[in-house]
Amino acid sequence: MSLEHDPRRIQPPDRERPLADPASAGDPTTLEHLLSHLATVEQQLDRVTGQLHDLEQQDHVLQQGLAKLNQQMARARQLQDDLLPRSLPESDSLRISTLYVPANELSGDVYDVVRLGDRHLSINISDATGHDMAAAMLSIFMKQSLRAREAAAHQTRRAGIEHPHELLSKLNDELVAADLSDCHFLTSIHAVFDEVDRNLLWARGGMPYPILIRRGESPQRIVSEGGLIGAFADQQFDSVSTHLGPGDIMLLFTDGLEALLLNAGPGAGPGRGAAKLLDTPWCRTLTGETLEAHLHEIEDLLSSTSSNDWPADDVTILALEGLPKA
Repeated sequence: MSLEHDPRRIQPPDRERPLADPASAGDPTTLEHLLSHLATVEQQLDRVTGQLHDLEQQDHVLQQGLAKLNQQMARARQLQDDLLPRSLPESDSLRISTLYVPANELSGDVYDVVRLGDRHLSINISDATGHDMAAAMLSIFMKQSLRAREAAAHQTRRAGIEHPHELLSKLNDELVAADLSDCHFLTSIHAVFDEVDRNLLWARGGMPYPILIRRGESPQRIVSEGGLIGAFADQQFDSVSTHLGPGDIMLLFTDGLEALLLNAGPGAGPGRGAAKLLDTPWCRTLTGETLEAHLHEIEDLLSSTSSNDWPADDVTILALEGLPKA
């Protein structure tokens, strides 16, 4: 093969063919199309930039609104906490231990313990439906309304008291007459403890039945009639008297305790939904000596349980313990 036909040989450029130059192509149609396309892209960029600016403005407004809402929620939570008893009345015949753990920023649960005269203690635990601002406002209204009614009745009767079932009945009539929207109701247990004869006179409206624990006996529920407060007119509430001797414990609690122990407590699991709180190890082993430890156990369980593992709810407990005679 001659070098002349060798394919490896580099061919010289064709000097007679001009190089293509897009800028000097001389095609006005192509150039006009390119400029038009660039103008369209520029318009789209301007539009996107404007939209981004609008979104930034909206985000700023939303952030300001969220910060304001958080401030309002924090103030409402602080107000709710301030209205809880800062300290409980001292008594030679009754010790009251409390646990109050809201599920969210605001709680539908509330409790109150105040002294009435020289020998009576007024005790209340209530739960408004929901965990939002409306529930918190309703629970605060209920507490203040009951306290005002009871104080007025006690002052009128001088040495006497108004029976708890009468107070719940009047509160029920008041809420029914208000015709609250969104089906807002209350559950409550209101009680008066006589420090002399150690009798607890109480009435229940829609709350879980109280549990009575006595030495050497199995825990038992004390059943009484009384439905949701504010749901129906002419609601009837039983009046019940329970004697609390030395070492006796009566548990008053909102339904969050049952929900927690039956879904996430020791021994909980499939098939436990229909079980009673009385059957749980927590309740069966509760005594005066272990009371504080049992309440701490509930706190620990609440802090370690995911909201996916139970229908998260407010948990409030009042444990009334009869003291030995001095």
